[in-house]
Amino acid sequence: MVEIRTYDGDGSDFAELCLRIRKQEGEEEKWSPLWDAAYLRRQIEAPAADRELMVGAYDGERLIGSFFAVPYMFDVRGETLAGTFSTCLMIDPAFRGLTPYVIEKLRRRHRDNGYAFSLGFVMGGPNSGPHQCWTGYAKAYPKNFQFITDAGYWIRAFDPSVLDEAGRAEQARANAELGARLQSGADAAPAGIGVRACRHDDLGDCLELLKAQNARADWSIRWDRDSLGQYLIGSGKTDALVAERNGSVAGVIGLHWLSVWNEREIRGVVIDMLAAGDDLIRRHLLQEACTRARQEGAQVATALRSSMFRARTVIPSGFLPAPDPGRLVVLFADESIEASASDSFELMLR
Repeated sequence: MVEIRTYDGDGSDFAELCLRIRKQEGEEEKWSPLWDAAYLRRQIEAPAADRELMVGAYDGERLIGSFFAVPYMFDVRGETLAGTFSTCLMIDPAFRGLTPYVIEKLRRRHRDNGYAFSLGFVMGGPNSGPHQCWTGYAKAYPKNFQFITDAGYWIRAFDPSVLDEAGRAEQARANAELGARLQSGADAAPAGIGVRACRHDDLGDCLELLKAQNARADWSIRWDRDSLGQYLIGSGKTDALVAERNGSVAGVIGLHWLSVWNEREIRGVVIDMLAAGDDLIRRHLLQEACTRARQEGAQVATALRSSMFRARTVIPSGFLPAPDPGRLVVLFADESIEASASDSFELMLR
């Protein structure tokens, strides 16, 4: 008997479902994170977690579908609102007809708990299954779903074997240009800057950097000291580095260890936070992060194509735009939300 109810697992069944679907349909979402059991356990155990927003579809006791939302506070064009990130819509292909019912279950719970909207990312080109699924949903329920702006991936491959022939040539060119910049001193470490691991006593400076950067964005996460500390320091799979100058933090970068999918599982690191006072420090932090990721065995680094990771910062650091586009979307918005097009957002792929 098929039932849609609150997800009650420990993450391991979800990880198995995710990997199974990626293997069957992996061509459609290249470079997407391969969510694992540890990732889901962190979402379940997070201080702001709401188990009611974790929807599972079951065939008996077997997990066959999922759709989760994680609460956050957001700043939206100057207004602070309680919302969520929606993620992990995974439906076993044999039960694909359940998709609208799983979405509706989450929408109702979202509404009943008073959240103003949910943000999400739809990855894959216009012909991909995820894009077609959500395009059809948007036509059927235009008040429940809107595409906002493009939001694909930046990638930097340390292992050329994870790329196709054209990708290897592009990465080799990018690496050569990066080497030339470093050799010429164009991207030399800023004077007096050192990079080290983030500590608890850095959180105040990191928070101020993020607030200043987020103030320029239409959509951003509203961090406080506790939530930022949980992200930067409280997770065993996240490494955070700071750039220090004269005893003060001048930049911060967050790296989340998570495999990605590109026809197979690839050991990767998702760089999903970057804040600094200028582009030179941002590039220096990116290069340091990539050096450490490569030394730790990562085959690829990915980052979201957002205003946090602008082309002028990431391209000189050896990153390339992934060929498959993606979109930032708004779901389940109440009537007060102006979900108009925007290219300015400081968000994480969570």
